[in-house]
Amino acid sequence: MRRSTLALPVLALALGAAACSDSDSGGPDEAAGGGAEEFCGDFQDLEERYADDVDADPEVVLDELDALEPPEEIADDYQELIDALRETSTLDPANEEDVARAEQIAADTQEANENVSTFLAEECEIDTSTAP
Repeated sequence: MRRSTLALPVLALALGAAACSDSDSGGPDEAAGGGAEEFCGDFQDLEERYADDVDADPEVVLDELDALEPPEEIADDYQELIDALRETSTLDPANEEDVARAEQIAADTQEANENVSTFLAEECEIDTSTAP
């Protein structure tokens, strides 16, 4: 199984250290309902593109993740994570209230995070664990 350095759950775990962003753009709210094989391939392509790019613009990466069409079985959970990441990208990790909000968002999206992680592991063979 291939370990993902881009996997959504890893990004979602970054909520506690949310990056600063001036962008407040949102993505589409409707569930896409793409095919599992296509989604897995597209997700892996993004992972490969950004795996070693420490200078990648987080908003660009998030826009590309948002453009993917997850299968219907995880579409709502996937969109919930994208929306959470968009919100946390506007928070200041130096602000205690923003850190508390990020922690609350992480707690609120835990089930979605687990569902998407499980799908990525079982259907895409992408290891979403944060262990080195």
